[in-house]
Amino acid sequence: MAEIMSDGFDPLSHEDYICVELSDTEPVLAAHEKLRRVYPNLFLITRPNVHVGHSSNEVRNYERGKSDLHLFADFYAEMTTEEMTQEETEELTHVIDALEREERMQ
Repeated sequence: MAEIMSDGFDPLSHEDYICVELSDTEPVLAAHEKLRRVYPNLFLITRPNVHVGHSSNEVRNYERGKSDLHLFADFYAEMTTEEMTQEETEELTHVIDALEREERMQ
């Protein structure tokens, strides 16, 4: 994905209808939207190297190693290409703490 989105990569006409095969081994968030910015007639994206047969337990095991704050910070950075500010991090920490307190009370 990074190669396709780089400035020097431009092998195709931007008006053609194209199919893209991503060789990334990790999921790429919002790949379709990102590619449509460059190729508005994007027809299909295939991802042969991403395993779609994960059970929910396997996915949860990956997530268990990270806190909710770190998971959201990673998501935020991926979606905005910016890191969260200290103020945003503190606010999110307060929200997560409040949600956890509420959950314990139920």
